[in-house]
This record gives sequence, C-alpha cells and structure tokens, in this order.
Amino acid sequence: MSGRLDDDTRQAVERLLGMINFDDGVMIEKQLALLDEALEESEEIPDGAELLRMVQEAIDWEAGFEVEQTDSATFIDCLNQLAARLDIVLDWGVDDPEDEDFLGGTSVAELMEQAHEQLRAMGITLWHWESGAGVYAGWLARSDDEEEILAVAEQLDVEVRSGDQPF
Repeated sequence: MSGRLDDDTRQAVERLLGMINFDDGVMIEKQLALLDEALEESEEIPDGAELLRMVQEAIDWEAGFEVEQTDSATFIDCLNQLAARLDIVLDWGVDDPEDEDFLGGTSVAELMEQAHEQLRAMGITLWHWESGAGVYAGWLARSDDEEEILAVAEQLDVEVRSGDQPF
C-alpha cells in the first residue's frame, strides 16, 4: 500500500480482505489495487475508521455492503448478491422481498439479524460496523474466522459486530 501504512496495519488490511473474499486471490489483488489508489489520493495517512471506509469503498457490492439504515430494499439486494457468491439463497420470509408492504414493515437491523441467523447455520458470519450516522456497512466471512476478524478490528481500532448485534 505504497508505504502509506505501517507493516502491521497493511498486514491486518490484507488479512481482512482475505477473509471477506474467502481467500479469492484475484478479488483480493483487485481490491488492494483500489485501496492503493485511494491511499495515494489521500492527503493524510488514514486512521482506523477512515481506513475501514476506504476498504469498504474498495469492496462495496463485490465483497461488502453499505446501506442507509432505512434502505431495506438495497440491503436485501446486496445481501442476496453476497450470499450468491457462496451459493447461498437467503429466505426473507416472504414470497416477494421487494414488496412495498414488506419493506415498509421491516428494518435493516431486523433483516440483518434474520440474514445473520441463516448464514450462521451455514458457517458464515455477517459482520457490520457503523460507517457513519444512519449507515450500516459490512461483509461476510467464515464463522471460523471470527476471532481473527475481531483481532483485525481491534488492531485497526474500529468496532465491528456480528449481524445479530445491530448498532
């Protein structure tokens, strides 16, 4: 990452990308390149939260999500795409998860808990962090990587939570 990050931070970011991309080397390299570009354009070396925002931008919709806390439709769409990468079909409990009545009667937090429960049963954990006022951002990773995800988050000085613990 162009020397803009110390070695420990670089390794933490690379490991995070490895876990949320399920060790897909092509995706990891692509996202590292996007992150390198963002770091080069940055005037200052980013702190933990800002660095995680940059990572989020590099992974968005390919290995992660970022949605307004009130945007249930976008959350469902993005989680469906992330789950499909793993050959998982999520059950939102309705015939048509795009139905306006359904979307109006649920929240991203409720949907996140529902998706987390289903994914957890398949050995996957839904993670999120509060990237800004009223916004949820996050990713999926193997449940076996839980301790390492938490260690990376601690090293980056950001709070992440599993999907069953919305902010």
